[in-house]
Amino acid sequence: MMRLLTLLRLLLVSIVIVLAASPALAAPPEQEATPEATVHPTTGDERCADCHEDVAANWATGAHAIAYDRASFQAAWEDAKADPTCLQCHTTNYEPPTGRFLATNVQCEACHGMTPADHPPETLVTRTDAGVCRDCHTATFAEFRQSMHAFPEDREALGCANCHDPHTQKLRLQTVDELCLGCHEKAPENYVHIKHRSMQTGLFSLDCASCHMYNSQRDQVHELVDHKMLVDTVPCSDCHQEMARTGEFSVLENVTAAEERNTLRQQVEELEVRLQEIPPAQAGIVELAQGGLIGLLFGVVGVALLWRGGRRNGK
Repeated sequence: MMRLLTLLRLLLVSIVIVLAASPALAAPPEQEATPEATVHPTTGDERCADCHEDVAANWATGAHAIAYDRASFQAAWEDAKADPTCLQCHTTNYEPPTGRFLATNVQCEACHGMTPADHPPETLVTRTDAGVCRDCHTATFAEFRQSMHAFPEDREALGCANCHDPHTQKLRLQTVDELCLGCHEKAPENYVHIKHRSMQTGLFSLDCASCHMYNSQRDQVHELVDHKMLVDTVPCSDCHQEMARTGEFSVLENVTAAEERNTLRQQVEELEVRLQEIPPAQAGIVELAQGGLIGLLFGVVGVALLWRGGRRNGK
């Protein structure tokens, strides 16, 4: 019996020694890597720039290149308590279930997909429709879908890349007006367009987007213009109120509203004085002439109606 107990003790001691000596069993399991630790070291700008130097240089000047790194995003993300949903648009190929992503910022793979192993000669399929941008630019895409640009009658539907350079994220032309007039060959010759065309004040300069893409509901993080292209009276009232508040309203008109009102009031007073100065006899003649003209007018109208009625009965 004693010999059996001794053997059992020796067996237990051997098991403990083996477990302690095994690093794989003794060490705790590794923690799951944080999103920052999973960044691919050679993605997007680094690999693609070897051949596409000009494209990579343009991309480096745009907002996508600093979508994650920029200070404003980091501050907003901190305020949002590092909400992981933000990473869907501010990183490349974010995976919600694991919290991992391919790279920080919006790099080539975010829009072009993963590069084929035999590229080149295998080519990348580049999409230019607005759907490429809708996953991140959800609000802008929803507005765009309400505009005539999404369903034009005389051409194919426009995509974001028709107006915006997808790599710099800037307009394809120097100014908004140049871009709009590239398709809309001539602005309508009505009062609103003639009066406001290329207007500049001490507060702002006007272009097509000032009215057609006006957004009074900008949030503090994403200051975006409205892409519905629908014009209402909100930009008119907002701008005119601001100009009146700062004293810039006189730029729109040669006189202020108060000056114009006083001028009209003075003209009315002068006419009233002139009417009072007319002698009674002349005043009676004027009233008689007015009555005669009114009577003649009613007579002509009555004869015309009777003549038309007679013609109808004759038929």
